Amino acid sequence: MFNLALLAKQGWRLLQNPDTLLHRVLKAKYFPDCSFLDAQIPSHSSFTWRSLAQARHIIRLGTRWRIGNGSQVNIWKDNWISSSSPLKIIFSAPNSSRKCKEAEQIKSIPLHPSRHDSMVWSGTPNGQFSTRSAYQLQAAEKSSLSASTSDQSRNHSFWKSLWGVAVPNKIKVFMWRACKSSLPTKANLFSRGVLSSCTCPVCHDENETIFHTLWDCQYARTVWQNSLLHKLHYSIQVSNWNDVVEEVLRTQRQQDIETFFTLAWMIWGNRNNAWLQKPSADAEILGEKAATYVEEYNEVTKKVEDSRSVLCRKWSPPTGSMLKMNVATTYFNTRKSVGLGVVIRNSRGEQMASYCEEFPSAKDSLHSAANAMIKALQFGVDAGFYCLMVEFSHSQLKALIQSTEECLSEIGDQIAHIRNFREH
Repeated sequence: MFNLALLAKQGWRLLQNPDTLLHRVLKAKYFPDCSFLDAQIPSHSSFTWRSLAQARHIIRLGTRWRIGNGSQVNIWKDNWISSSSPLKIIFSAPNSSRKCKEAEQIKSIPLHPSRHDSMVWSGTPNGQFSTRSAYQLQAAEKSSLSASTSDQSRNHSFWKSLWGVAVPNKIKVFMWRACKSSLPTKANLFSRGVLSSCTCPVCHDENETIFHTLWDCQYARTVWQNSLLHKLHYSIQVSNWNDVVEEVLRTQRQQDIETFFTLAWMIWGNRNNAWLQKPSADAEILGEKAATYVEEYNEVTKKVEDSRSVLCRKWSPPTGSMLKMNVATTYFNTRKSVGLGVVIRNSRGEQMASYCEEFPSAKDSLHSAANAMIKALQFGVDAGFYCLMVEFSHSQLKALIQSTEECLSEIGDQIAHIRNFREH
């Protein structure tokens, strides 16, 4: 897939640079009457052309049109709707449909009648092709082909919920491995020919599968039934560990989910002790240990978050005669609007000017943040301050502004506008 991503990069260069010698040579020989994406592959084609043509599928997947005057775009066949999957209209929705997501996205596209339509890469914020995004696009396509749409959506939700549980990373990794059936249970090792027996080292009665070890072993049963989750163990009637985890994530409170993850991890730790012929932990108090562990972890992480928030709130003054502009935004989803706050202060922390405004939100947070930044900078100019140090928290917008590359996506005009403030 990486080689195809590199070939796609060369194909992208052909699309973006039609005046290069390579493009003119290939066009004269292989596609004199059409574009690179529509060209055929004759039987006498060179290895170079066949390789480039092989990567066109990736380019088609990730390329979309940036609307200018709209003269070059076929709205029914071309990819031109940003922030959407797919990137084109796949059905005709009635005009009265207020829930039509595509309609909202189309209305948010900025129009430029004086600008020609241009092709941009949808995998990056600035519209520039990157090999990494092309590789990720192939991986996503491969994943979608390996599972049905409903199963993929369900799996995505399951893994997202699993990784979002507020427990230490080592416990989340353990749970992920358990759900992937990659824990070194005796049954797994036996199936690979590593062991000659797969009997559970704790109860010595059943085969040691992941489900048996963590849920159905006599020791595990005693642990669960003496914990705060004893009702959960009685209510879940399944024979697969993933089904147990999915039911817990779906029905239990956040604190109970954290305790469940931690207790399963402790049961696995006890199993490892049994494997090494070490003393077993008392099954009747292991649940209490797990609850205490979760409580202490939450207390520590809360203190860390509080200290970080205090550090983030500390304002640092500008140097010398410089002034600092702090820009903050907030989003009102119900009103579909953005709140903007601007404060300009000198090196002594004295407020020189301030400004606030509420305005309609754009298509996404990035476009809204760019609009807010333009308004803030314009306020600074109108107030007579031209030498400003600007501080704001939107990392993606900051990266686009500071990038040396041209921004080809729809937000490109806003980025150029912001850069003009910096230059003047």
